[in-house]
Amino acid sequence: MNNLMSAGIHDASQQSADAYVLARRPLRPGSRLEDTARFSDDVWRLAPAIVQVQERTVVLNFPTIPARFRPAAKRLFYALFCPELESPPGEDCPAIASVRTAFGEMKRLLTWLDARWPADRVELSAISPADLDRYNRHLLTLSPSPGRSQRSRASRSTTSLALAHSPRE
Repeated sequence: MNNLMSAGIHDASQQSADAYVLARRPLRPGSRLEDTARFSDDVWRLAPAIVQVQERTVVLNFPTIPARFRPAAKRLFYALFCPELESPPGEDCPAIASVRTAFGEMKRLLTWLDARWPADRVELSAISPADLDRYNRHLLTLSPSPGRSQRSRASRSTTSLALAHSPRE
């Protein structure tokens, strides 16, 4: 069993709605943990964990993700903020800006899956290599611009992140 399952991240009923999302992250001076986002919040404001002044304020806005995938997405992104959970081999705890970028790419993937999957498929662990291949082909058709290969690489990186942090059944 991987560490996310043993920590209760895979089972939403075991995840405390009152858990502070940024509890294991350093906070900027003057920020109080009590004023930060909780797992149950629909929008996670990450500004208290952005310690460098030049970084912009970021949020994870879960209502922008298809409703059926929100619980799984919340568990995934919560796991990315919890360094006590073992990261996959070769991966460090990601920076806040990297998590925000991954959120945008994950939202794009989940929106695409929402239009294609049967309604009973709700877990990220159900994403198959064939799903990822179809999604990659979809991304390549979006735009003939030179940036499309960069978007495709970013998407593959995000989906790899999801698969690495999502328990398999």
